[in-house]
Amino acid sequence: GQNAQASPHFNVKDKPELQLRHDLVRAKLRGFTLPAQDVFRIYPAEDKSLPARYARAIAANCSGSCSKAVADIEALIKERPTSPYFWELKGHVYSKEGRFALAIPAIRQALKLNGNRSHLLRMELAKGIVESGDVAQYDEAIRILEVSIDTRPDDIGGYRTLAQAYAAKQRIADADVAMAQAHLISGDPRQAIIFAKRAQRALPSGSRAWLKADDILKTVPRELRDRE
Repeated sequence: GQNAQASPHFNVKDKPELQLRHDLVRAKLRGFTLPAQDVFRIYPAEDKSLPARYARAIAANCSGSCSKAVADIEALIKERPTSPYFWELKGHVYSKEGRFALAIPAIRQALKLNGNRSHLLRMELAKGIVESGDVAQYDEAIRILEVSIDTRPDDIGGYRTLAQAYAAKQRIADADVAMAQAHLISGDPRQAIIFAKRAQRALPSGSRAWLKADDILKTVPRELRDRE
């Protein structure tokens, strides 16, 4: 109670941790958005702090020194195994290399440490599973994509990945609905109509997927819809 609040250490112990989190987020933003030379200027090699090493590892990410980036990331993880940032970067690097057997466990660990709160991480996991070609895991990817896309309905890549997963599971009409949505978002209403109508012909009238296709058709001009 009052004695604890009167202590000079009350609410102080978390400040370094919060500052580190802030510095890591800033390093992440700079690492991914600035040219590599700017990152190395802001975070010179003599800066051995976690944020600096993190930013440099991002800047080195698959720009001719990918293996070095992985070694740097592994060193960060060894020093700070509970940080989701480092596991996320490890997964990202391996995904870019197409090494999904290594990327997927790293992304799962990042999600676990993040409390499963990150939409982007969930989408990266689902996309990694689908790109891996391991159809046995596709049901999990489909579940992730179906839920996540509802919160980001403008994610064209998400719909395309969902369509790919549906098609692999022989859910062709569902794949057509997802592709219709992707075409609609990308500004190609004619293709959206073609896929939505084809899906409706294969789906039970009034089913959830049929209604999704119907919603897509209702968003395009009637004269265009009737023409296709």
